[in-house]
Amino acid sequence: MKRITKITALILAILAGLFICLWLVFRIPSVQTRLVGLATGMISKSLKTEVSVKRVDITPFNRYLIEGVLVRDLKKDTLIYAGSVSIKITDWFFLKDDITLEYIGLNNTYIHTSRTDSVWNYNFIAKSLAGNKKASKDSSGQIHFDLQDLQLNDIKFFIEDRWRGENQTIHLDKLTLNASEINLEKKKISLNEIEITKPEFSIYRYDAIRPDSLKPKTIPRVD
Repeated sequence: MKRITKITALILAILAGLFICLWLVFRIPSVQTRLVGLATGMISKSLKTEVSVKRVDITPFNRYLIEGVLVRDLKKDTLIYAGSVSIKITDWFFLKDDITLEYIGLNNTYIHTSRTDSVWNYNFIAKSLAGNKKASKDSSGQIHFDLQDLQLNDIKFFIEDRWRGENQTIHLDKLTLNASEINLEKKKISLNEIEITKPEFSIYRYDAIRPDSLKPKTIPRVD
């Protein structure tokens, strides 16, 4: 009996040692980056475009730093680039239904949406997400997200709409947002503080590609 107890204790010790080793190895940023690289490779193959990450630093299971995020559209043009993305989330979030995004930070981010017909260059991602949502429709559990703090630094949106004949550029030097609750599912937003530094907006109109026959009909305004 004692022999069996010793063998059991030895097996448990070995398993515990292996778990600790795996944990320590997973904490190495180069290993994390390699694993994320494999994941982004699978996503790239699924979306048929380039999705890449330069470096990650993850503190399981609530802090994430992702650097050099790049997503291209199907024409190989940059759709999204983020110099760094920082996320702090509920501890052991994967075991919970209510998830709080305690902090999201975006730095040096560029988003370029464009179209030359009625379809935007990000439509392929929307289709892929819609397909995944449909596949998991039978899931009984629902996950609820809540956001507390948002920090944006050097954010630029470029909306290139040749179909309509209009380009828009939006730039924010800095945006800081603190909320007691932002829950899109409940359609509830309660803000404590919001600060925007050096917002810039420009619009440029030119001849549209869209034929006049496809322009939406609107009721004339009465001034």
